[in-house]
Amino acid sequence: MSDTVAQDQEQENNRAQDILPNEEGISMPIQDDGMAVSQRQHENQPNHFKLNLPETEEDPSLRWVILDAWKITQCGKVHRFRRLVLAVTYFWERGHRRIIVCILEWMRKEHILICDIHYLNELQRHLQDFLVYTPDEAGKTSVCHNFMEKLSKHCDAMIITLTGPDSWSETNDRILQFMFMKDAFKLPVDPKSKNNGPNCSTLLHSSKNINSHLYKELVQNFMKKCEPYSKMVKEFQKLDLSFSEEPGKDKLPLVIIDGSNVAMSHGLDMFYSYFGIYRAVQHFWNKGYRNIIACVPNYRRHSPSTIHGHEYLEKLSERGLVSWAPSKCYDDRPMLEEARAKTGRIVTNDRFVDFGPEWKETKKGCIPFEFNGNHFIPFPISSEAVETSSVQPAAMSVNGANDEDLGPTSEAPDDNTHI
Repeated sequence: MSDTVAQDQEQENNRAQDILPNEEGISMPIQDDGMAVSQRQHENQPNHFKLNLPETEEDPSLRWVILDAWKITQCGKVHRFRRLVLAVTYFWERGHRRIIVCILEWMRKEHILICDIHYLNELQRHLQDFLVYTPDEAGKTSVCHNFMEKLSKHCDAMIITLTGPDSWSETNDRILQFMFMKDAFKLPVDPKSKNNGPNCSTLLHSSKNINSHLYKELVQNFMKKCEPYSKMVKEFQKLDLSFSEEPGKDKLPLVIIDGSNVAMSHGLDMFYSYFGIYRAVQHFWNKGYRNIIACVPNYRRHSPSTIHGHEYLEKLSERGLVSWAPSKCYDDRPMLEEARAKTGRIVTNDRFVDFGPEWKETKKGCIPFEFNGNHFIPFPISSEAVETSSVQPAAMSVNGANDEDLGPTSEAPDDNTHI
């Protein structure tokens, strides 16, 4: 009788770890087949499961890795957290301890598409502060992706995910793609193709020592900005987003919008927000300017899940108001060259410190700005710039100002004395 009880207990333990006997009677892990998980797996999520990571030594030369839980857990139409455990175990066995897991907030709750949630509870116990739940906006993954991109830059980390037209940009050098072979998590040995670029081992090592304090500070900063930015996005739809149909004013200078600078500024320096670019262009258009161009890296156009307001920049592009810079090009120089050649003005808060004194006059003519929520507010050009330029500063109130405070569209200047 005791043998029977022992066998029953062994079978129950195997079920708890998704292990069933094969045709020969040998216990084998259940393989992911991309199909919906059976009702048994939903009803038998054990509370007693314990995750035991191997006792391997930490390798301090290994860089931070950020695991994209959305992509790693995806198995057909469902998300299985057992796959995430396999990924964490893979890195742990190889000496990684700087492991960050980013999960969409809704995935921590019971859901028909979420399986094996007991694995998530154990990951939380082991990783603690390094398991981050990011707010999900309108069912998209853009908030989580923005956070991972920002975090990877500051922590010198590699993002473990999959690329595609609906996710990441192929130009992101900090992305390392993965694969599953049945229940085995694997990274490609040559992620940049054979004999082309560094191998996987090289990419996972770094001479930089980024401590966890910076990481925790970034997480706290991100969480503080999620709620106000989400509120701004909801309010954006209620604004008058139309373009003036009146003819443009003559003799107004070329206006170049530094797309990345404006987008990040509107996104509270955490999100790449096309809403901000749209509002900046709309502001100058409704003031009578028609010679306007927003300079944006081309890879942002093909990465809708890492930016916000993608459809609004497409509207600007249809009007011929967007210049798509090559993805890996240094787009500051083309903007400065065009501004100098056409006596134009660059709308940016960038000081272009990489450019020497020969660009002094062009840099003086740049238009700094700020956002008050969704309201775009350009500042007057400095008095020093006025001495060397025919452009005069506009009188305006900065505190609590909005577009209407700058004067109605019909009063747009008839020369280039105001911005």
